Amino acid sequence: MPTINIKICGLTNLADAVKATELGADFLGFIQVPDTPRYIQPETLRMIVSGLPREIPKVGVFMNETAERLADIMAYCGLDVAQLHGDESEQFSRGLAGRRIWKTVFLADETDVACALPYPAEALLVDFASGAQRGGTGQLANWDLAARLARQRQTLLAGGLNPGNVREAIRQVRPWGVDVSSGVEASKGKKDHGKLRDFIAAAREM
Repeated sequence: MPTINIKICGLTNLADAVKATELGADFLGFIQVPDTPRYIQPETLRMIVSGLPREIPKVGVFMNETAERLADIMAYCGLDVAQLHGDESEQFSRGLAGRRIWKTVFLADETDVACALPYPAEALLVDFASGAQRGGTGQLANWDLAARLARQRQTLLAGGLNPGNVREAIRQVRPWGVDVSSGVEASKGKKDHGKLRDFIAAAREM
């Protein structure tokens, strides 16, 4: 099986981002959705990014943002990938031509898989949604449906992953990458460096 890509998301401070980098994370994720638990102001994000190696891609997570503001935040903060986490249409994604785009999808049935397949993005990220809260719930996504998607598209698996279940998740879904936030936290927005180490090591064992 090819080497898995690991994204550590919901980072809110430089120390956690540096530790994730040192431990071998492939992508660092930062929430740019106001009024959510792990949101950080663009000014803070810009400062964090300035303290990180240029070569590690930084992912900004946006939800139903305007194209203009998304572009402004990415440029100001030095972000490399825009992860669209809301109801962004295929037309919206195509309008962001020239940018690396990931799209979060929520799979409840086969119809959701079929609808996700043609979305114009570099990768699709499967997460779990609970009512108005999209992601960060600590609850598992549907691995069977995620596996169907991963056989046809470059897919990251998120939703309830932690050091104890990531190996089985990779075995069942065989995704291009895995994404973790709450599963490696000491408290909301603060990473547990031991859990970070264990998660990355477990994912690399596959």
